[in-house]
Amino acid sequence: MTKSKLAIILLSDQTIPNALFLKDFESSWDKILFVGTNKTKENKIGNAILSVLDNPDYDEIIVDENKTQNINEKLNEYFSKNHFSDILVNITGGTKIMALTAYYYFKNNPPLNSKIKIYYLPIKAAYCIDLDTNENIKQNYEFNLPDYIKATGNIATIDSIENEELKSKIASHLFDLYVYKNNYEIIDKITATLRNY
Repeated sequence: MTKSKLAIILLSDQTIPNALFLKDFESSWDKILFVGTNKTKENKIGNAILSVLDNPDYDEIIVDENKTQNINEKLNEYFSKNHFSDILVNITGGTKIMALTAYYYFKNNPPLNSKIKIYYLPIKAAYCIDLDTNENIKQNYEFNLPDYIKATGNIATIDSIENEELKSKIASHLFDLYVYKNNYEIIDKITATLRNY
């Protein structure tokens, strides 16, 4: 079966925006292309994102995050062998050079016969921006606590909840929900889950 819709994800240490993007646009892709680095591969960043998805088909290419020519060459090589009718590009992750290179690559030299949409998720915003139309698209998906923790690359166990760094991440997530989304119902559910630990 030919995959016709591709989501391109630039990997970096920040996994949540990429995981949220994939969940929100789940019906718009049937394959993922992770564009990562040696560091993201070593740290299994793609695996953290995959842990909250339903066994998607994916490929990964490794680029030199500081060399536009290398990034362009790797994208050219991939698209010389793989063809898609629709491509969603999320330039939120990666390095600045990776994001800029991906933006200009798909804006100026899109793969043959592919419809391209490029998106960016602002920090701590509940929407993403369609960079062609400047339209804000509301984020609909929200993680439950176990999936949030998995998407960050941590495993939710009683021992990990006692980890100070993980506690800090959970507190930050709760704060974001409270301050930026005023979503008290979700906070109640999450804190009820934590009380069970």
